[in-house]
Amino acid sequence: MIDIKKPMTTYERISLLLRLKKITTTAFAEGIGISRSSASQKLSGKVSWSAQDITKTAEFLHISSDQLLGLEPLTVQVD
Repeated sequence: MIDIKKPMTTYERISLLLRLKKITTTAFAEGIGISRSSASQKLSGKVSWSAQDITKTAEFLHISSDQLLGLEPLTVQVD
């Protein structure tokens, strides 16, 4: 289990979670119903995340939206 306390932006937090869980950008994009290009732009911070994106991402990663946004501590179970 990893406890992430370092301040991060939302896209940094999501990128880190995807790396820790070994989820590709393509799998992530398919999982939340967006194009790979759109996912890549969001994960690099070039495009903002919508509320719907955050909700779908939280569901996909099995964490709360508040954890994704940095409003609650983020603890990650890594397989």
